[in-house]
Parts: sequence; C-alpha cells; structure tokens
Amino acid sequence: SGRRHGACDALRWQADTQRYGCGVASDPATVWPRLPLALHSPLMRLAKRWIAAGAGCDSDLVAEVAAPASRPG
Repeated sequence: SGRRHGACDALRWQADTQRYGCGVASDPATVWPRLPLALHSPLMRLAKRWIAAGAGCDSDLVAEVAAPASRPG
C-alpha cells in the first residue's frame, strides 16, 4: 500500500483459513473499490508474485499458543 509505518492497508482477515492475508492478492475490490473490474485479475496475479515468504508483510506480530483454560475445582 506504499506505507512506511504501521500495518499495510491491504491486510485482511481471511476467516476460511484463520489468518491474515493480502487483500490485493485475494480481492482487490476490498482495497480499491473503484478499481475497474478488468484490472482485478492482472493485479491479483502481480500481488501474488510480489509477495515473498517473510517479506510480504511488515507486521511484527508473534503468535503464541494460548494455555488451556483452567477448570473450576
């Protein structure tokens, strides 16, 4: 999205895979609603090509496994 700081504007929660992903790579209309339909497919292909594992997002979020909830005794 061209941002230098903070989360990318295109970052979207994908409920089906339970993870965040690039909105441009999955549905460009959610990022740029006025984008002509003819540009959706080429833009999705480009976004998927530009995103590299470990380099596609500037998030510094670290996931941790939650401890099981304790049961009342």
